[in-house]
Amino acid sequence: MRLGGRLDSAARASAAALDLHTEVLGPHEVETMRSLDALGLVYPFQGRLPAAETISRDVLERRIRELGEEHLDTLVARMHLVGVLMPRGLPSAAAHQLALVRDGCGGSTRHTRSSRGGVGRKCPRTRTWTGSTRSGSITIRRGAPDFGR
Repeated sequence: MRLGGRLDSAARASAAALDLHTEVLGPHEVETMRSLDALGLVYPFQGRLPAAETISRDVLERRIRELGEEHLDTLVARMHLVGVLMPRGLPSAAAHQLALVRDGCGGSTRHTRSSRGGVGRKCPRTRTWTGSTRSGSITIRRGAPDFGR
């Protein structure tokens, strides 16, 4: 399969970048965490969901410890974890992570963005949070998730 070869190449490149960042910058630097996250983003497309979940949880724990709960990179890590939990058939765990993202976005309408584009936005008037993951779009109204496709 042609795409499979590209995914293998992407996984090798992500692993090499992670090794280099870990060696040069150390395991707790932001760029090292981003490299680890990139590797975790490739794994679901290879069907390696358990490994992707392990990496996503590791990235999230590191970002919470190093950057704090409300840092943008931490919120993005939570969204990446949601993107792994849904295909693994864990919607309640995904909804919990989404509620934490919603709560971490603050009290005013705020757009949260990653370096790759918009993650979502929160509106205190309507009490909704709308975002997107690799699995589809998500809207949370008053804490109840609606997983759209």
